[in-house]
Amino acid sequence: MPIYSFRCSLCGFVDDVIAPTEKRDKKFPCDEEGCIGVMERVFDAPAFHLKGGGWFKDGYEKKNPKPKEE
Repeated sequence: MPIYSFRCSLCGFVDDVIAPTEKRDKKFPCDEEGCIGVMERVFDAPAFHLKGGGWFKDGYEKKNPKPKEE
């Protein structure tokens, strides 16, 4: 199941929740003591980053044919 971030609309508390995709847009009460706010889903940066040369540098690029020697 994916991990979603939720932020309280009142106190600003942020929590990560593991939830099925059907419940990703569900709102629920804040977990902070004494807070009566509502937790709403926020969008974060992806959890992975593509770094380095990548597949293009690993030999998959289109190579120019060598000229024919006569």
